[in-house]
Amino acid sequence: MERGEIARIAEKLFTEVMSIFGWQQLGGWNQDIKCENKKHTAEHCVDAVLHYKESENCYVYVTTDVKSYSKASITPGRTRNQIEKLSEDNRCLRTAPQYLERYTLKTPKKRIISLLFLYNRDNEFDPERTNLKHEIVGANLDKENCYIFYPERIQFLHAVARDIEIKQNRGEIPKNPKFVLHNKETKKNKPYESPSLPIEYLLGGIIVINTTQSLQESYIIYYTGQGNSESEWCYLLLFCYKHSILKDATKIKFMLMSPSPNYSINLGQAKNRLCEGHFAGDEFQPRLKEITADAIQTQNPVFDPVAIGEGSR
Repeated sequence: MERGEIARIAEKLFTEVMSIFGWQQLGGWNQDIKCENKKHTAEHCVDAVLHYKESENCYVYVTTDVKSYSKASITPGRTRNQIEKLSEDNRCLRTAPQYLERYTLKTPKKRIISLLFLYNRDNEFDPERTNLKHEIVGANLDKENCYIFYPERIQFLHAVARDIEIKQNRGEIPKNPKFVLHNKETKKNKPYESPSLPIEYLLGGIIVINTTQSLQESYIIYYTGQGNSESEWCYLLLFCYKHSILKDATKIKFMLMSPSPNYSINLGQAKNRLCEGHFAGDEFQPRLKEITADAIQTQNPVFDPVAIGEGSR
């Protein structure tokens, strides 16, 4: 596939999905960066560089590689080759003067990571039948700085981004939402909030957004699971309590990607169980009972190969 065609796919992917999570693009598309390692080729090709603010003094720069495959062409071997190459390129780019001068800001701290997007253009890839992740286990990677968005992850993030936009248009979510980084906590025992969502959270199973627009505290929690059991919901409800979300919120709503047919019943049973046990006689009981759940209205990501001029592969 021609680089220009990949750039058009990447542009739609970044603007329709990644920008929703506070990631911004730096520079143009299809940039060649001079390599200082004499053992390598003269230049490394970069599809695009994205960045986001991780903390007050640290920005994260994301060197991206976007691959558009049909179901038949997504193979474990090909995935391993692509991620190993991207990881090797990123080792060079982190110290390449041209890359640092072109993309990075003069901040006290910075991280330069690489991210492989495996986009399945026909939306027929089944992760249950083809285990791409197993092939990566033994790959030669810079594991702390190299990440992959598999087709199912792109599908989830696309669904979440689309749902956020729909809710923003309805006035249910602020135009500049704050994401809750639930593994960090402020000194006041309140959720740590950020205008951007770090890579580690985009790869996790839970995305939390503070949707407060008035005196009423409110959160929406996007979840990759199905709500299959009472125990699963007990875990999620205790998650809210542990990370100070339940303490502050008067309104919490879970949005599930592929909910179980009994997800609502299971949630109700979990509430009753906790109200009779962990939260018996507790001030949080009324808030717990008001927690709701719904399904994300999913739509397969189609970064239209015809409309954007994608060739066959």
